[in-house]
Amino acid sequence: MPATFTTDTVLCDVLVVGGGAAGSCAAAAALAHGAKVCLAVKGYFAQVGMRGAGASACGNTEHGLPRLPDIPGINYQPEQMVENAIKAGLGMADRKLVHLLAERAADTRRDLDAWGCIFPTMGAAGLGFPFIRAVEKKIRSDAAVLENIMIFDLIIEDGECIGALGFTIQGTLVTIYAKAVIIAAGGDAQLFSRNVHPSCCTADGYAMALRAGVSLMNMEFMQIFTATVSPTRNLVHTWRPEQLEHLYNRENHYFLEDYLPAGITAESCRDENIRHAPFSTRDAASRYLAVGIVKEILAGRGTENGGVYLDLRSSAHLVKPVVREFMRYKGIPPEGPPLEISMAHQCSNGGMQVNGEAMTSVPGLFGAGEAITGTHGADRIGANMLAQCAVFGRTAGIEAARFAAGQRKQRPKRKGSADFPLIRSETNGAGNRSSGTATKYRKSLAEASWKYGLVLRTKTGLEQWYDLLESADDRLFTVERMLPRKN
Repeated sequence: MPATFTTDTVLCDVLVVGGGAAGSCAAAAALAHGAKVCLAVKGYFAQVGMRGAGASACGNTEHGLPRLPDIPGINYQPEQMVENAIKAGLGMADRKLVHLLAERAADTRRDLDAWGCIFPTMGAAGLGFPFIRAVEKKIRSDAAVLENIMIFDLIIEDGECIGALGFTIQGTLVTIYAKAVIIAAGGDAQLFSRNVHPSCCTADGYAMALRAGVSLMNMEFMQIFTATVSPTRNLVHTWRPEQLEHLYNRENHYFLEDYLPAGITAESCRDENIRHAPFSTRDAASRYLAVGIVKEILAGRGTENGGVYLDLRSSAHLVKPVVREFMRYKGIPPEGPPLEISMAHQCSNGGMQVNGEAMTSVPGLFGAGEAITGTHGADRIGANMLAQCAVFGRTAGIEAARFAAGQRKQRPKRKGSADFPLIRSETNGAGNRSSGTATKYRKSLAEASWKYGLVLRTKTGLEQWYDLLESADDRLFTVERMLPRKN
């Protein structure tokens, strides 16, 4: 029997997919330029730390600040910012986009001020959440906000993007026709079993764009950080080398020096680590902290929860009081018992290729935030992702509104839009959905991705990872036609 479903249709000028920092800035900018906007999120819009808010509050710093002008605590020097970004990216950033990021920062800051965005903030309202909080009321009052909807494919007609398809949590198929679409759906953090992002960051934007013919770039580059594995799942920032001295496995063995090649000392490893993150393409030493942690866990010398121990008690006095208080709030008090930590995916540096107007190679399809690449390369400098979300979110909103205004009328609807292949999970003999099969596969894929595709990458490991990815269709899915059911 073909699958049946109820259908709904939405018309707008600009569809924004994703409600995190980038999506919120994009929606606000499009509204400011006269567009009729629809914002679609998987979960709940503007609810920090929940499905739908993206990675806007995934850190454990006392306040996350974008690298924009006139923000307390940020030393903003545009020329140096450009050179630092290109150097950190090992030349693999798009120099034009990096320059535009610096050039548009001042105008973006003025718009943020006009929207009522206040810096700095601390606690759960830090990082990208000030963007969302500042524009939430405007977006809710002037835009159509679709919550608990999964946008799963783009509608492409005559080579242009004219909308998207989504399913609501109730199972209704929603066809959204738009004159322009902005993908701000975040990165691919959930591909890895250890990550610090909400469950909504599942690379949907990458997949939709790739199917539409958009080029992806720098997908192998990401920011990799230490993070707790139990009882919380949060980033663990360290600001002093001494904080990393007490790192050991379940056998109480201090293992770091076991993994250091000739000429690399534990001191140099810790010194480099505090400048950015444990694993970086920028330097020679800090990566071995990450390598050691992962290899100890894979060798079976980790904790029951799949981590190693980091004891901060002897260095707790080195942590600033405001940071200590926020770490307590996040469930990782430095003066408490040793933390169980591992290496985790923190930020995607790759994504869709866009031009200076934030548009992809597909007319009418724009992007911002972790969904795009160009301003970062093999690595990124701190605070640049937040800045990129604001600057290119704003750019995408403005340019999408302009693009939409250039369309004299709503572009023609695709005929038979509801008649497309449905990928349905395998069923058991009784005809019931076998959700256990998909769950088991996803878990094994996430574990393999962490094992073979994050810190440690070898030819053999990558081949095993690829084989697991290639087997997904045969192991999980059947394809059948979908037929609409009258509401």
